[in-house]
Amino acid sequence: TIQFQEQLQSDRERFGEQLEAWEAEAKTLTAFNANSNVEETSAHVTELKEQLEAAKQQGALYNSRAVLFGWEQIEYPQLAELEKALEPHANLWRIAAAFSR
Repeated sequence: TIQFQEQLQSDRERFGEQLEAWEAEAKTLTAFNANSNVEETSAHVTELKEQLEAAKQQGALYNSRAVLFGWEQIEYPQLAELEKALEPHANLWRIAAAFSR
């Protein structure tokens, strides 16, 4: 079990680092403008949105494993914040991509 605990701890740390990377990436979305490639930007935003959805499931998995070891569960409020911040960008670029077709 020590090996599994160490692996879980490592996974949770990497997950936190990945959340920080997604936060930084979400902040760059404001740099996209009318001169950006619409299809490419729309695909990028959609991919980021899908990654966040998968991250919610991954966070829940890590928490369920933490419970097995009697560890405290970690809340990931930044996931909800990122989804909320990403939603207008996702809508904008989805509509722009549909319009450009």
